[in-house]
Amino acid sequence: MQFEELLEKQNHARRLASPVSSGPFGDIKELLEARADERRDYLISITDNNENSRVSYAGFCRHVLGCGRFLQNHGLRRGDRIATIAHNHWHTAVQYFAAWLLGLTVIPINLEEKDKDIAYILAESKIELAFVRTEYRTRFRKILELYDNLKHIEWIVCEGETDNFTSQKGSLTIDDSSLADSEAMIVFKTGDNEDPLGVVLTQANLLEGARSVAECQKIRDTTRLMCVLPIYHVNIVVTTLLTSFFVGGSTVLRGVFRPDCFFRDIAEEQVNIVSLEAPQLQSLNSYYEEGIQIETPSLHYVTGEGTPLHAKEAERFEKRFGIPVVSAYSLPETSSYACCMPVNLPAEERRKWRSAYGFPSIGRPVSADEMAIHSPDGEVLGEKERGEVVIRGNNVMLTYYGDRKANEKAFKHGWLRSGDKGFYVNDEKGRPYFFVVGRMDD
Repeated sequence: MQFEELLEKQNHARRLASPVSSGPFGDIKELLEARADERRDYLISITDNNENSRVSYAGFCRHVLGCGRFLQNHGLRRGDRIATIAHNHWHTAVQYFAAWLLGLTVIPINLEEKDKDIAYILAESKIELAFVRTEYRTRFRKILELYDNLKHIEWIVCEGETDNFTSQKGSLTIDDSSLADSEAMIVFKTGDNEDPLGVVLTQANLLEGARSVAECQKIRDTTRLMCVLPIYHVNIVVTTLLTSFFVGGSTVLRGVFRPDCFFRDIAEEQVNIVSLEAPQLQSLNSYYEEGIQIETPSLHYVTGEGTPLHAKEAERFEKRFGIPVVSAYSLPETSSYACCMPVNLPAEERRKWRSAYGFPSIGRPVSADEMAIHSPDGEVLGEKERGEVVIRGNNVMLTYYGDRKANEKAFKHGWLRSGDKGFYVNDEKGRPYFFVVGRMDD
């Protein structure tokens, strides 16, 4: 495939056939400016030791400016790349937003990866500086010592207050031009026998993800979210940190998921929405004894991936606690949800879509994208015909980082090929609900 043809196919996959209205913010710099004077809580951070700290929008933005000044003082400029080696902490959120303010790219390191894969990611993405939480500095130092091509990386140990990664001295120069198309994140995926593959997402991708999540899940400035899943996953970054900031809501940021504290946190902080994966649902279902009463009147629903295991645990969870579970479908390549069940479905209809067709439905496409089912030759398939789930829209990634073959495969027919096998069923109004039944290469 010629480069011009590939570029045309990528551009086709990154726009809608019928464009939707763009959000109110052209880039994340504009989003920060809009919230800089607001005194309301943005983040309620809870550590593993149950220590609680609250950060307002205004306070958060001041820290972002200080971190931006720190990064510029260290010589970083638009287009440079930083890494974060951290768990859930509001300091990490500050570092994300400060990088985006300057047009830097964040590479969040998944701490579940092997050391050799982390080293590969650091080297391939040409990291200039890394923010390292103190808990991981021994491991990070070991990785740097083992690989000569990583010796140049400057790294900042983050502990205590914000003083070691923010600066009040020196000037801060902010680019007046739009950062919408600048790289915001490179998220690396690893396979069993392959080098990690980088997904390049722009600021426009992240903002469109936040806008469409807020729309489909009816998230408003009065909504309080809770984050218990790792914020080195881009879906979690967008659905909890960025969506909340986008609408002016608030987020409870838990260091790690703890079933013994889960419902207490929700009750004390009046949480409305929380995302859980199947293991967390399973943990809650097992932790609490039958018959115990859980009082969480503020909690509207739980969201999670629409997999068969998740559906099984979701059904148990709903029966056990009486709290709806709304399924969704996300890929790193779409920055966040590509598909989501309507949040206002009656319980009976939600159960129908979960079980009536042999697989749980992942819902309907969000407004940022379109979805279809393709044959291997790129032919559009009809209702209930099985093929590959494909996506096109404003939330589709810019590219796979430095991998021509992966891009040619992913954008072969002018849509993003998910690699997932599925089908769709129309409801009584002719609206498609999608299902995933496995991987195309199974």
